[in-house]
Amino acid sequence: MSIEIFNVIMCLKLLSLTCEGKSDLAEIKCQNEIMNLQTVLSLYQQCGMYWPIKAALIEYVTHCYLDSAST
Repeated sequence: MSIEIFNVIMCLKLLSLTCEGKSDLAEIKCQNEIMNLQTVLSLYQQCGMYWPIKAALIEYVTHCYLDSAST
C-alpha cells in the first residue's frame, strides 16, 4: 500500500471519529463541506476490489450519516 493511499484511509478514519460522538457541528461540516454522499458513492465505485478504502468509506458514512439519524 502506498503512503498516499494510507493517508487517505487514515483521513477517512479521522473524519469518522469526529462524527462518532454525535457532534452535530462535525456531522454538518463533514456532510456539507468535506465529503457528501455523491462523492462517497463515486469513490466507492472507483475503488474496485480495494477493500481497505471501501471499509474506510463505509465507516465514514456510518458515523457521519447513519448515526446522526438515530438520535
